[in-house]
Amino acid sequence: RQFEMAKKWAKTNLKLVLQYEAEVNGEMKTKTKSKTYSSVMENANIDDLYEVGASLASLQEYDLAEIQEIITNVLEQ
Repeated sequence: RQFEMAKKWAKTNLKLVLQYEAEVNGEMKTKTKSKTYSSVMENANIDDLYEVGASLASLQEYDLAEIQEIITNVLEQ
């Protein structure tokens, strides 16, 4: 089967992922936990995403390790 080159792409989904570091049984070992927020507005800018992510993280019991923006695109012909 032959594929043609994609001619355009359409942004279909934007997610905000917060990664946390959690202690394992009170030991120094850490385990990463994540919380994903789906259906984020496509036109949200990076400063707003960071501010919202930091605000949400402040409500959690674990320390924030990083904030990720996940964009899913579909390539179309």
